[in-house]
Amino acid sequence: MLKAVSTEMFPICGMDQGTVDYLLATMSIHYKKYDVASKLLAGILASNTAGRQMKDKALNLKEEVVAELKKGGEVKQTVNEMMIPLSHDEKNSAVSTDI
Repeated sequence: MLKAVSTEMFPICGMDQGTVDYLLATMSIHYKKYDVASKLLAGILASNTAGRQMKDKALNLKEEVVAELKKGGEVKQTVNEMMIPLSHDEKNSAVSTDI
């Protein structure tokens, strides 16, 4: 799906890159490809050329993705898994950070 976008020049069917990315993100969510949707939405939110209205829509869609992931139980990473491993002495004195 993304290969076609990377080989074509914009506008595609009269749509700029932000619009095409938003459309692809919506389709990715429909097919439960949340990783692809997240990357596309991040690109829109970081874009200098995307307008305020497009960024607002992308932010709403991003919140939908996050809610869907939480509902599906796919967000299971704890703070401990994200932290740098501690030495044995530091582990004994560290406060539990499980969420």
